[in-house]
Amino acid sequence: MGIFFFIRNEGTDYSYLKKLYKKNEKLDSIPENSFPIKCLNGTFVGKEKENVISYKGIPFAKPPIKNLRWRPPVECDNSDDIFEAYAYQKSPVQRHGEGEAASFYEIGEDCLYLNIWRYNDGEKNKPVMVFIHGGGYGWGGTVDPTYDGHNFVKDHKDIIFVTITYRVSILGFMDLTNIKGGESYKESPNLGMLDQVQALKWINKNIENFGGDKNNVTIVGESAGGGSVTMLPLIKGTKGLFKRIISQSGSFCWNITKEEGKRVIANLKSEIKKYRKEEIDMDYLLSLSEEEIINLNLKLNDYCLPPMRDGYIIPEDCYGEIERGAYDGIDLIIGSNRDEVKYYRILFGCFFNMAIRLYVENIIYHRIEKNGVEIFNKFKKCVDNPIENFLNDIYFRGPALKIAQLHSRNKNNTYCYYWTYPYFIPQFGACHAVELTYVLNNLQLNAALGDKTINYKLAQQAQNMWVNFAKTGNPSTEEIKWEKYDEKNQYFMIFGKETELKKDIFSKERDDIILPLMEKYIPYQAAELSLNVPMMKKAALISLTIFVLIMSLFLRKFLK
Repeated sequence: MGIFFFIRNEGTDYSYLKKLYKKNEKLDSIPENSFPIKCLNGTFVGKEKENVISYKGIPFAKPPIKNLRWRPPVECDNSDDIFEAYAYQKSPVQRHGEGEAASFYEIGEDCLYLNIWRYNDGEKNKPVMVFIHGGGYGWGGTVDPTYDGHNFVKDHKDIIFVTITYRVSILGFMDLTNIKGGESYKESPNLGMLDQVQALKWINKNIENFGGDKNNVTIVGESAGGGSVTMLPLIKGTKGLFKRIISQSGSFCWNITKEEGKRVIANLKSEIKKYRKEEIDMDYLLSLSEEEIINLNLKLNDYCLPPMRDGYIIPEDCYGEIERGAYDGIDLIIGSNRDEVKYYRILFGCFFNMAIRLYVENIIYHRIEKNGVEIFNKFKKCVDNPIENFLNDIYFRGPALKIAQLHSRNKNNTYCYYWTYPYFIPQFGACHAVELTYVLNNLQLNAALGDKTINYKLAQQAQNMWVNFAKTGNPSTEEIKWEKYDEKNQYFMIFGKETELKKDIFSKERDDIILPLMEKYIPYQAAELSLNVPMMKKAALISLTIFVLIMSLFLRKFLK
């Protein structure tokens, strides 16, 4: 979610990003004065800068192309070959997206690569932090400068930092089981999640060669990445691949049902029918060239949906799985930002207030159903700015709180945070993704924007807490003690003008309204919003009234 990168370059030419792309080549021998690391699938040669060595574009699975399109990721073959690891490889197939720098890079189906940064000190058994990018499961990639690990490792020498890619949009999250011939593609709704699992398996088998401790891995994610890290413990085969989780502004609450997933296929069929009369089947979809897939995705990207609670890869009752112990033994940091939905001013601009009201009325009338209006009226009495805060709570704060409560009930280490330090453009506030440059130590992006409000102390404190958590499971520093969260002692670390621990920062009345709604798993897709809500009826009535008035004035003048 490269909000800062986007705002700096809004309306400009992003073509220079594509110029940065270079395919990592196979080498005949190891270059002199280089930094080779032997892995199971080859020896990878990195680059050193300021004593930080980066290894970019290492494959963690076979390219998901040809007969592997829409199939689970396949482990790379073992190899003794030598390869460059100098450049980020392709971003997953996606259309250009507002706020997503990676969407302006080279894109393609061959996208399953990871990147590693380590400090050149020869130390072993370092904690490993694996960052999973956001992008609504339809966009994003590791080339986004927000996710670059150089500065983080430079200042935190005892951490191995990793970023991973995964398939998004129609190649990563589309249920093909209702397509003729798609019966054997039962993993297709959650391929992006299986890509993440495969990346973690590669890390488990190879990270020790980079100086990392495979038994001390923390998975970190923001937005869709934050949702991903809350799902990974629920997927079979992930036990032992990570020890800790940091979830920033995301959760599995966005996941959809199989019934909701059928809408994507309906849109797919509708789009293809425009130029093909025959019924589509898997043979046809597999015959499409990469260029044709990219063009098809251009039409469908907005309709792509999050992962699916299919009962096969991801449980239908995710909260229940936590309650039954799926997270047991895992340390957790989870939290959200005060003004999450203000981020979407990027998408809606001057229509932002109308758009979020449309979202809220859809939730009230089409998701909560029976007593939605009554619930919202109660909520309005608990908060300022109820429209924005209702969405903040439904999509971000509420799910984080619910997960924290369930996890802490099982006596697991649980820490909650609330980010309140704002972006320097006032109308964005402490919006979605605002914390990323702070916790990932890429504040130079803010500085390039002319941000005069950068809080360097806050950045250092947040990073130290993330790092201490990755090391020990306890984010406390010598300066600030971070108490565990439980339902009796509802501690939150506030990251604002001051970093401070506070207790019971939200009213019980507010939480009593929001928490029961979490079980409804309300999707966020704008493309699925209904116009059958009061605000649209009022708008239609107003428009009709204006039209009648104009016509009557015109007729009166004409008849004279």
